[in-house]
Amino acid sequence: MYFSFLENYIIAPKFYEEKEARAIGRTHHFFYALPEYQIQEAINTFRPFPEELKTLYCEIGFGFMHRAKSGKFNFLFDPMTLIYTNNQINYFATPETIAELQYYDVEKQLLFFKSDSNSYLAIDRCTVHGKNKIYYQGITVDDSLHDFMKHLDYNSFYLSQFIEIISYEQEKKVKKQEKVMRKEEEKQREKVKYLGGHRLLDKD
Repeated sequence: MYFSFLENYIIAPKFYEEKEARAIGRTHHFFYALPEYQIQEAINTFRPFPEELKTLYCEIGFGFMHRAKSGKFNFLFDPMTLIYTNNQINYFATPETIAELQYYDVEKQLLFFKSDSNSYLAIDRCTVHGKNKIYYQGITVDDSLHDFMKHLDYNSFYLSQFIEIISYEQEKKVKKQEKVMRKEEEKQREKVKYLGGHRLLDKD
């Protein structure tokens, strides 16, 4: 199995409504197997469809990883959530998802994952050498879905640390742009003087 490192977290149907499923989820992750027709519906909706995501759905299913202290989980979308979120259907058409989709081209990437901090990640629809890149707000997180899931499985803070770093860098970039704009405005004010309220004189 390509995603064999996650197979121990697949919840058997008989445990879906029992405490054992919640107990497993509290310690690490839990995944639910998917019916073939749901996987096929997602594939039919989005062509091309990420090969790695198809494999993950077939081998493991969808589910939740690393429960946070707040009670939230990192959520790997099921096929229906994948379809409804990316096509902005019904109550999935939220300001939050609309804001995230602006970073991506739906013809090239799909939102497929939501972190416990409510940040969304996208996956490349085009498969290159059997791999699909993973992105956060247009910035590459990993070169493949396999690597991403492996890293997140190993380190519960992997995603939050990456998002924190990117957010910090973006904040620095915005502040730098604002500083440049302020300097340009000051330069323009120094360059132009109003004389008599009707004539402009260039200092240069």
